[in-house]
Amino acid sequence: MSEFETIRRLVQKYGLTPTVQRQLPLLSISALSHGYGEYLPPRIHVSFDSVGAIGKGDRLHAMANETEIAAKMEAFVNTHHDSLSSHYLVPAMADLAEMRKNTQRQIDALGKPFDALAFIAETYPSYYGILAMYNGFWRYFGNEPQKRGLGNELVGRIGKERDETAKFYVLMENLLRESAMSAGKEMGMDGDILRYFTLPEFRTFVSTQKISDQQITQLQNRRKNYFYLYIQPERFERVWDDLSTVEVVRRAFFDVETEKITELRGHPAYPGMVRGIVFILNRENSPKMLPENAILVTPMTHPHDLPLIQKAGAIVTDEGGILCHAAIVSRELKKPCIIGTKNATSILKDGDLVEVDATNGIVRRLDTK
Repeated sequence: MSEFETIRRLVQKYGLTPTVQRQLPLLSISALSHGYGEYLPPRIHVSFDSVGAIGKGDRLHAMANETEIAAKMEAFVNTHHDSLSSHYLVPAMADLAEMRKNTQRQIDALGKPFDALAFIAETYPSYYGILAMYNGFWRYFGNEPQKRGLGNELVGRIGKERDETAKFYVLMENLLRESAMSAGKEMGMDGDILRYFTLPEFRTFVSTQKISDQQITQLQNRRKNYFYLYIQPERFERVWDDLSTVEVVRRAFFDVETEKITELRGHPAYPGMVRGIVFILNRENSPKMLPENAILVTPMTHPHDLPLIQKAGAIVTDEGGILCHAAIVSRELKKPCIIGTKNATSILKDGDLVEVDATNGIVRRLDTK
């Protein structure tokens, strides 16, 4: 069986489809996968068993079985409806507060990079176990209020707590980046490549504080491009970094024909009708670069994007549900917003003229030249 056939068999068997895009290295998606598959079950007796991702540098496009996640969370909510707050939400927020305090302590003591890396190896997947619970609520609630049955107050609380939980990974990513570079400097190597280990590999490296020339070459190759799969029921975790395999996977599962698409559909988060120029949000953008009343198009917004959101004429996201940051902030700012288009960042380009009909959840590309 060819490498691609192995990948295709597992992707199809576990129902994986492209989902979110993130500015994260390979190590982080591996920590997330272990968080979903191993650290979530002790918290809510549910596991999300399979994750995939295609990546290049710090940019990745994840895969998951969102239908299965929603179904598992629906069963969980139905069973534990009356104890969600006391047994699950309150302990999660308490654990998150402790993690935040300990992470800040590591940031303040960055003179010992290997201590920080050991802390990350243990804390990051545990954190993702908490985030997995809130993301599970998000997938279950989606954009269908009638499915909730929990009351607006509790749903609103879950949304705000999810938003608060999502802020934490920025702290952890900064700590990872700085401590990896410091450890690399101590070892006379490029520490950035340490962020392209899988979690088990990373734990071995932190324990031994040794890395071979072969591993260095492998990590350098992964940083250029990779495809990653984690299948918890089969105890399977693997990274492919040969260009030919990664490109075949990209064409088979991720590429979409964009030129002929002139209309996108998503879910209204706040109504309104706006025309404007598309501004794709990426890591290099700053608020000063955003034209006044431009249409902010992004995989997902985060709290640190607020200056851009305030300046934008409307918001369009690839992902999101009623609990997502974009939905919450757009309602607070009364800013037209469409969430959950799936692929707006892949189809729209900087400078496209679009009409955002946020009342009906439609984005029309008016100028495709």
